[in-house]
Amino acid sequence: MITPQFEVDQDQDFIYVKIRAPYIKASNVEFEVVDERFVFSLQPYYLRLTFPGKLIEDERLESSYDLSTSTIKCRVAKAVPGQEFEDLDMLTKLLAKKAQVSKPVIEEVGDSAQSAQPPQVDEIDWEVEQVLPEPSISEQKYGFNDQYSQIMGVVIEDGQNDINEIPEPEKTSIQQRLLINSTADELFDIDHYLADLYDSPMIQDFLAWDPPLLELTNADKDRMLKLPKRSYMISNPKHVYLGVVQLLFGFCYDDRTNCRDPTVESPWTIGKLTPLLSCLYGYYDRMLPLVRDCTKRALIFPLYRHWDLTLAVWKDVVSILKQGRKAILACFVKLLSIFESDINACYRQIFLEDYAAWIQYSSEKVISSVTTELESALSRLAKHDMGFDLEEYEEAAQEAMQMDNNELSVTAPDSDDED
Repeated sequence: MITPQFEVDQDQDFIYVKIRAPYIKASNVEFEVVDERFVFSLQPYYLRLTFPGKLIEDERLESSYDLSTSTIKCRVAKAVPGQEFEDLDMLTKLLAKKAQVSKPVIEEVGDSAQSAQPPQVDEIDWEVEQVLPEPSISEQKYGFNDQYSQIMGVVIEDGQNDINEIPEPEKTSIQQRLLINSTADELFDIDHYLADLYDSPMIQDFLAWDPPLLELTNADKDRMLKLPKRSYMISNPKHVYLGVVQLLFGFCYDDRTNCRDPTVESPWTIGKLTPLLSCLYGYYDRMLPLVRDCTKRALIFPLYRHWDLTLAVWKDVVSILKQGRKAILACFVKLLSIFESDINACYRQIFLEDYAAWIQYSSEKVISSVTTELESALSRLAKHDMGFDLEEYEEAAQEAMQMDNNELSVTAPDSDDED
């Protein structure tokens, strides 16, 4: 059976489902409405949606078929008029089975897993110190929720992956990945940085760009329908939520510097700005170290390396987080498109697909907490924390340029001399 493209909307009294189903006989359409469940069935299409509130099948149930767009439009009454159904844009969540929706499909647990049904995590303790597990060499894991292995090692053997910085992913401990992430500092190029600071007109265009709201295309919605429909037992929610911040930073940098028109270089740029992808390192317990590491990478790797540009990117991240998981989901679906090539498919497999599926069940309360922590960290972010002596280099460059200007003004002939 084929899961068709669909959209869902609502008003005070009804749910509206639009289903694209070309090449059908509309007279054979079958609908079933039972409590929270809506089922559409017509060979070769099958669509089962589970809503957060109850529906009712009565004489107000209406459907029509628009032949010009091959779209079935169905109206179903809410059992409780005026009830607001949340998350109707979370297509993967609507596709979940009733048994999965009756309790969180994504079950997040902290350090304790004693109860049979662990509670949803709605708060994060930001004061907890980072603890790095040290599994044996044969147990190295990575990816979303540390649930993957034996993937990256195979991928880098062919030499085509230039995002990865971990020589032996299957044997490298978390502590070693942290150290490798730190060695990126050695690649800082002061000449490149100063050139972008004082002689790059493109930077001002990037700073002036105002990101429009993301809109999901039909292709994006198709990607959402193909996301994994699985349950997750999150071993460390803080790591997972802070991974969201990393991915948004990489996405927003590429989004701003390409004015929302990704290029073939976009996967590399995003990957290099994100320790989660380049170093398989997502074990941050505090926001400020994460912000510093991502900021450093933005001054080391991409084509445009500029302090104010980096701050603008962070503001974009904050803006998306404030819009909530719907906006985050839109970014993640765009990331799936950007990383669509075979060379980058490993990152879709071990991170992006899971993140796009999981975010639909994440806690808005925690996202709000993450946003507050990020704003606090950004208020403490300073050039002197980068370790590159940025302020000293900038001051020296300004003095040199001032001296050059003074020399030019002295040697330039005045109008009387020319006469």
